[in-house]
Amino acid sequence: MLDIMKNGENAMRAFETALRIQTANMGNMSTVGYKSLKYSFKTIFNKVLNSGSSGSAGKGGTNPHQEGSSVALSGISVDFSQGEIGAGQKLDLALKGNGMFIVSPDDGRTFLYSRAGNFKFSPDGFLLDNSGRKVFGFKYLGGGKFDTANMIPIKIDNPANAGWQSQGNRGILVQDYATSSASPTNLDASGPLFQIALTDFSNREGLIQYDGTTFKATPSAGIPFTPAAPIDTGMAEAVSQSIEKSNVFFIGETVDAMEVQRAMSASLTAVKIASQQIQNIIQQLGA
Repeated sequence: MLDIMKNGENAMRAFETALRIQTANMGNMSTVGYKSLKYSFKTIFNKVLNSGSSGSAGKGGTNPHQEGSSVALSGISVDFSQGEIGAGQKLDLALKGNGMFIVSPDDGRTFLYSRAGNFKFSPDGFLLDNSGRKVFGFKYLGGGKFDTANMIPIKIDNPANAGWQSQGNRGILVQDYATSSASPTNLDASGPLFQIALTDFSNREGLIQYDGTTFKATPSAGIPFTPAAPIDTGMAEAVSQSIEKSNVFFIGETVDAMEVQRAMSASLTAVKIASQQIQNIIQQLGA
């Protein structure tokens, strides 16, 4: 009976963690660039009472006898599937495909990575993510070329009319984004300033979720790819005046939460029955 209660306790812990994950996912349905968490279960405490016997003379043997086991979470990972592309403002940028924005809270001493492209300018002209971290890119050199060998924080002197070039999906920040719509084939006419820098990882699911929809590199994720411009070396398209929405599937999360809730109720019932039986035995011994 005590084993039943212990197995039930372990199951309840696993199901509680699963519900916490689903609550976090559903709470971030409207968070730009949010990537949902996914989990899986595994069995634990397998107990074999009898390993069975082999057959003879063309006859089968006896089957093993084994008790049921408890459950635990076997893994939690990030779902990096593409989120829906929605309309945004002039400084918003959505990634369609592989890659992540590169941001830093300390001028490049520490880098974080994000799919959230809802950007803004600071009073001193730095392009920032929604949590105030500097966004990195490649400065325009002239002649249609950017300094892709040197990634620096994006900073301009007059951000009033600045925005992303509306054509080409190459993440080019221009001085006058309205002109870029009128002259999509003439880059210099709109005053190019920077091109957004992107990177990726060989194992994105190895990244750790950080604050503000950013991710932190880990040894499991691998070394970040060399920063590159959108579309180059397999990187994503950078869709201007757009945002990538959360990839949380609400109906799926709701159904999964209901299943976990039913499993929790069943485990709790088993614990209550075992507890009642123990109490009955104690009462009988004391009679």
